Amino acid sequence: LRTVSHPAVVRVGPGDPRRRLEFRAPLHDLNDFLAQVEYAPDGNFNGADELTVSLTDTEFVVNSSVPIVVDALSDPLVLVCPPGVDVAEGAQSVLIGSNITIHDSDLEPALGGNDSGTEVRVEISVASGGMLFLQEALAASDDRAHANGDRAGVPAGLRAAGVAPTDATDVPPGFRE
Repeated sequence: LRTVSHPAVVRVGPGDPRRRLEFRAPLHDLNDFLAQVEYAPDGNFNGADELTVSLTDTEFVVNSSVPIVVDALSDPLVLVCPPGVDVAEGAQSVLIGSNITIHDSDLEPALGGNDSGTEVRVEISVASGGMLFLQEALAASDDRAHANGDRAGVPAGLRAAGVAPTDATDVPPGFRE
């Protein structure tokens, strides 16, 4: 919730300051103040929410609630790829993944958007040749697999592809050191 300034006393609630507002003002100012309250759903959230309102004039208390439904958007991820990759015949390897980026089109980092809760499955393939992961990526993958309870050290998908647990100090020919 966000408000524009107005001559009312505002206090935010405990915990997340965006979740609760409390204010006092003369009765004739309250509607103008309420007209400035905006609702902003959490990033990548859709579903049911509820606005609860409680007011008192120190004699009576009135409570009400307003259901809020945040509709899901069918917004595809944005995939940006280079127009092509030139590789010399006989090359050991060429780093191509750094030219590919993926991001969520409805997240605006400037407005506090965060994609840390978005899990994405990526599948890449080539008709001939092969693809290898940099050792640094495999080491990071090992760390993440251990953190997620995969004690073998390599996520199941990589293990199925024949990738063995690695030591980040072993750098095969053709890879960056």
